[in-house]
Amino acid sequence: MPFEACFNFRDIGGHVAADGRHVRWGRYFRSGALHDMTAADGQRAAGLGIASVLDLRRPEELAEARGPLLDGDGVRYYHVPILPEGSSELLDARYGRGISGPRYVGYLEYGAERFVEALRLLADESNYPAVVHCRAGKDRTGTLTALVLDILGVDRETIVADYALTNIDVDRGLEWLVANGRVAEERARDAAAREDLRRSMDVPLDAIEVFMDHMQAEYGGAAGFAEAHGVPGSTLDALRANLLE
Repeated sequence: MPFEACFNFRDIGGHVAADGRHVRWGRYFRSGALHDMTAADGQRAAGLGIASVLDLRRPEELAEARGPLLDGDGVRYYHVPILPEGSSELLDARYGRGISGPRYVGYLEYGAERFVEALRLLADESNYPAVVHCRAGKDRTGTLTALVLDILGVDRETIVADYALTNIDVDRGLEWLVANGRVAEERARDAAAREDLRRSMDVPLDAIEVFMDHMQAEYGGAAGFAEAHGVPGSTLDALRANLLE
C-alpha cells in the first residue's frame, strides 16, 4: 500500500492455510514505522478502520513521534518491544552487523516473552484491524508475522514469499530518505555507499528460512513455540478464528 511517507505497509490477507481456509483481508497489516506519515497518509490509514497498533520498536526508538495513525479516537496503542534497550549492540557482537538467520534466532533469547505477548494481543478480537510495525517493518515485524502465518497453517514457501515482499518497497524508501535529508549528503552522492545502504534495507531470504528451521527443530513449529512459553491452545484457536475464513 504506497503511502506517501510510510513504507513496507501491506496486508497479509489472501494466503492459503493448511485446512483450505484463507487469511482474511483487512485484518492484519504489517508496516515500517508510522511516525513520518503525512496528513493524507493518516486519512487513508483511518479509512482502514484500525483498532490497534502493536509497536515492536525498542524503548530508545520511541523518542520519535508515533504518527497520525494514532490520532483517531479508540485506536489502542501497545508497545511490545521485541528487543530490549541496548540489545542491538549485543546482537552485533554475537552475530555481526546486518540481518542473518542466526541473528533472528538470537531475537528469541531477548524477546520470547514479547513474541508471546504479541500473540496474546492478536488473539483478542477487539484489537482488529491491527497494524504491527517496527522501524523498517522487515525484521522484528517479519519474524512475528512468520510466526503468525505458521500458526495459521500457511506453508513455508508462502511465508518466505511474504517476507520477501519487503524488498519491493526498498528503492522507494531509499529515495524518500535521500530526498528528505535522512541520509548524509556525502553518502547519498557516493554510489557505493548508497548501494550499501540499499542492501541494508533489503531482507535476505535465507534469514527467515533459518529462523523457521529453528522453530521447527526446537518446537515443532510456531504453535509449539507459543505453547512452550505458556500460550494455551485456546488462545491460538482464537488467533486462528480472528485471521482465517
